[in-house]
Amino acid sequence: MMRAALALGLLVLLVVGPRLGGDETEPLAVDGSTTEVSLAQALATGPFDRPTVYSASTPPSGVTQALLAGAAESGRRVEVIVPGALPALTVSRLGPLVARRRASLYVTVRGTAGARIPLVVDDASGATDTVTVEVGPSGVTTNAIAVEPTRAGANEWTVHAGGASVVAQGWARPEAPLRILMLSGPPTWEGRYLLRALEAAGSDVTVRQELGRERSITTRGAPATASASALEGYDVLVVLGPVAASSEASIERWVAERGGGLLLVGSIAGRRASAARTPSSAPVRADASRLRWSGPAELIPLPSSDLTVDAAALPVPRSGQRVTSAPTLTDGTDDVYTTVEWVGRGRIFTTGMETWPWAMEAGLGEAHRLYWESVTEWLGGGLRSDTHLVGPTVHVGTVWTGRVEGMMPATFELVGPDRKETLRPVRTSDGAHLVRFLPTEAGGYALGADLHFGAPVTTGHEGGSWVEAALEIGGAGGTVRVASAAGDRGGRPLGSPTPLPWIAFATLAALAGASWARRRIRGLP
Repeated sequence: MMRAALALGLLVLLVVGPRLGGDETEPLAVDGSTTEVSLAQALATGPFDRPTVYSASTPPSGVTQALLAGAAESGRRVEVIVPGALPALTVSRLGPLVARRRASLYVTVRGTAGARIPLVVDDASGATDTVTVEVGPSGVTTNAIAVEPTRAGANEWTVHAGGASVVAQGWARPEAPLRILMLSGPPTWEGRYLLRALEAAGSDVTVRQELGRERSITTRGAPATASASALEGYDVLVVLGPVAASSEASIERWVAERGGGLLLVGSIAGRRASAARTPSSAPVRADASRLRWSGPAELIPLPSSDLTVDAAALPVPRSGQRVTSAPTLTDGTDDVYTTVEWVGRGRIFTTGMETWPWAMEAGLGEAHRLYWESVTEWLGGGLRSDTHLVGPTVHVGTVWTGRVEGMMPATFELVGPDRKETLRPVRTSDGAHLVRFLPTEAGGYALGADLHFGAPVTTGHEGGSWVEAALEIGGAGGTVRVASAAGDRGGRPLGSPTPLPWIAFATLAALAGASWARRRIRGLP
């Protein structure tokens, strides 16, 4: 019986052995001929541990890029093969902008590991800002820099790092106050001074204050719950009290999918962090003069003074859970009082610290206002649209044709050195939408569209680029690898069957053959 079982096992091994590690680890190869629909279907059907490799002479389209970034963010292994070397200084495409409201400009610098490089940002009005960044061990660093459009329409910033310069252009909508919904429990000092700071900053704040026993104080138009439909009209949600369990899922989707900003303040932030990440988050005494902020450059640190404040110690979110990085506010000990998280498209700012003593006791009312204005504007900066335009470089006297990808607006607006006109996308036979215009002068043409959730932007230069793919897909957790040419994967393709199953198969087959030969020599059956 044992010999029969062994024979059957060897037979199975002989039949299925060569297939070990095959189909499930074969990479999903994506190139310029792969349609966006087929890629979406392949990623949706799995197997979900199957690696994905994009390799082509041209960068992925906007939709393909978003699909690859989403796959990388969900934990899939994604690699993008980049032909040639990436430049030393790159700047991400600016998302929808609002005049007189700060937004994020992500700058990537490549250089010697450990080098400290000053970044100088000039805008069209002549204002200059400087931030010093340190290149990481991998020889690359990406930093978020605050920029503020000076006017509606086309805006431009020039970033300098060493001897390199890059121009970033963005299309800004007309000025509009930040729309904030504040949900809180009974009145607290922190809630009062936070509300004053946001209103003094010019934000449009709607308040719903629950007093208990089914009583509440609300401003006109305040929603009864934080449902998905209620949150659509706001940029930032501020929570200072308990939230109904039925609303938590809606808030999470609004942050991750819509790009909303969530601000968790005071004891509710401590309780939320305590329930999610640590057994205890008791209030502690923090010396404000020792606080150090390691957040993005665009966030204004808390003003320093000789105050001692009550705070809830928060654990730092771990990379790989729901954030890509975790800037913090700490006093140099193990206690962390504020964390910043990127969740999908949106952002979450969690703080267990009460900031009202800076305004009331230390007399730093203006600094307190600037701090909360900076935080809420950063939170609102996650909102963006799925629409963008790609096309060739503009040449005078030659018709420029750009393809529209993503959500489809009714019209686009063209702004150039000598003209301003409205353009209407033209639908083609293959389902694409094109925008055309005739450049009459060389210079900074900009195309924008005022959509419900923002204003996508492009210049006359090609919108899709390897730099953009590196920023988005690499930031989502994928790998962007430089090769001598597209299609050159440097040997065995990523995720192809490893030789280990083949070695095991060959070894067992050899042992079975040797055992059979020995038995035959001895005259055994």
